[in-house]
Amino acid sequence: MIGYQVTWQDGGQIKKILDDFSIPYRLKNQVGQLIFLFPQLPFGKDVFIREVFSLYASTLSSQNEHS
Repeated sequence: MIGYQVTWQDGGQIKKILDDFSIPYRLKNQVGQLIFLFPQLPFGKDVFIREVFSLYASTLSSQNEHS
């Protein structure tokens, strides 16, 4: 599972892009931040998602979780 933690403001922009491209994700809410979780990425979409987060997120932390 891959997760990205961003501010609420950046999260709104990113959510719109992910929805436009029909990329499945889950959201977790923390104080002042959103965590986007990607349990099953479509083939080839991991690079796209990484680019989206790097372009739109002013505060970006990436976390890889192996399940």
